[in-house]
Amino acid sequence: MMINSLLIITVLVSILFLIKIVDECEANNNTTFDNNYVITYGNDHFIQLNQGQEVQLTMDNTSGTGFVSKKGYGSGYFEMRIKTPQSQSPSIVTTFYLGNKCDESMSNCGHSELDFEFLSTEGPPYNLQTNVYSNDYGGREQQIHLWFDPSQDFHSYAILWNTHQIVIWEGTWASNGTGADWAKAPFQAHYQEFEINGCEYGTTDCSAANATFWWNKKQKWALNPRQQRSYDNVKAKYLYYDYCQEKGMLVLFVLLGLSSKGLLLVKSQKSDSNFDENYKITWGFDHVLSLNQGTQIQLSMDKSSGAGFASKQSYSSGFINLRIKLPDRDSAGVVTAFYLSSDGDKHDELDFEFLGNREGKAVTLQTNVFANGQGNREQRTLLWFDPSNDFHTYSILWNPYQIVFFVDDTPIRVFKNNTKKGVNYPTKPMKIQVSLWNGEDWATDGGKTKTNWAYAPFKAHFQGFHVDGCSSVNSDCNSENKYFWNTKKYQSLDSNQIRAYEKVRKNYMNYDYCSDRSRYPTPPPECLDKP
Repeated sequence: MMINSLLIITVLVSILFLIKIVDECEANNNTTFDNNYVITYGNDHFIQLNQGQEVQLTMDNTSGTGFVSKKGYGSGYFEMRIKTPQSQSPSIVTTFYLGNKCDESMSNCGHSELDFEFLSTEGPPYNLQTNVYSNDYGGREQQIHLWFDPSQDFHSYAILWNTHQIVIWEGTWASNGTGADWAKAPFQAHYQEFEINGCEYGTTDCSAANATFWWNKKQKWALNPRQQRSYDNVKAKYLYYDYCQEKGMLVLFVLLGLSSKGLLLVKSQKSDSNFDENYKITWGFDHVLSLNQGTQIQLSMDKSSGAGFASKQSYSSGFINLRIKLPDRDSAGVVTAFYLSSDGDKHDELDFEFLGNREGKAVTLQTNVFANGQGNREQRTLLWFDPSNDFHTYSILWNPYQIVFFVDDTPIRVFKNNTKKGVNYPTKPMKIQVSLWNGEDWATDGGKTKTNWAYAPFKAHFQGFHVDGCSSVNSDCNSENKYFWNTKKYQSLDSNQIRAYEKVRKNYMNYDYCSDRSRYPTPPPECLDKP
């Protein structure tokens, strides 16, 4: 189906998606917002900066905002520099797309659209979705994990659209199924470069390959060898959903034969996972409550019982995360656990254990690593926020190279694969386990501070039930081509992560088995590693 329609450039803030695109041409830095664009809604959430060469869109729980090009276009190279909100929250989306307008006077005017959709997470990973609509037909979703943080700086995002192909240029590639975290509002996205390299619709032949329309020239009809290599690399390492594979078709990130429409980023189909898709209750059934149509689970604990749930499948690698809000008030003796664990003897296990405390005192987060039955690798960190006030994301990265525990985006623990040094490393299939239980015999002050049952029932809440994991039934869970968490980016911490990791260890860690000479006169070999 060929697209022959007027397309209007539109930018909205209502859900956030992230991407970095390879620059194809230099922008005119003197072009201001007012030259080519106009605000469409949310005027009081819109600010012009730097004499109109940058704009800020803001979203809170009252409104988002958006702007649109003044003119429609029939072909072009459409580029914008975008810096996504730093306060990341699921369900917040920043979009940049081309779309047409139809009214009752226009016959046979099907909807056409080319989308970038930046899906907000508390990543990594950061997710980008594209989609292409032609004459009301879409469903061409492709989803990619960005290999950079798009909120840290401006990146260029571009759509090449001519009669031969549509290309979304990108150099790196949302939601985890939860609602927006309005406590982090306002969310602010920034935009630059408002020059438009486009053929105004209706004024001339927008398919003409003349000097004015350089994007229609023969060298723009197909990718060159360097671009093809870059494209193949992105597809191999970062593409994690493709509608073509769903239909048994070849993966094409360049769509051919669309005369008037560009690529678009599609909405994540994995963002709406509810509890029942990937998890099941394992004990304390009468102490479990499903909320918000299964997108949130409450576990409660009283004197009679706690509760727990687990993943339906076992996994052999992954980037496993869960959003958790801990019991409030006096939670001494109460343990909230989120961990991976294998079955059988000499088991493997990766633990988050939140050790409750008296009201007003910091909650301790204990992590542990078991490999082939050997544990006793406790590290304890005082959380630098109140984890009972709001949801926070806790993640475990597990690949053949390292295991990293994250609190939100901050790495707090690294366990490298040191099998060459004789150190066991978790390799057994593990299920995701979650529980709320009474640990008053040891959890708070070594068991000296007991649970105060006057505050029962204690309630913990959980969100984000999509699982980025390789099911253990697969034989290639270490593949870099299929699973983003195995790629080079995730094989070691980057410089920013190292600085954050070292800051946490210096300011908040209050116990490390590596430093406990009463237990380990000689530090275990893994303790000599740098992150």
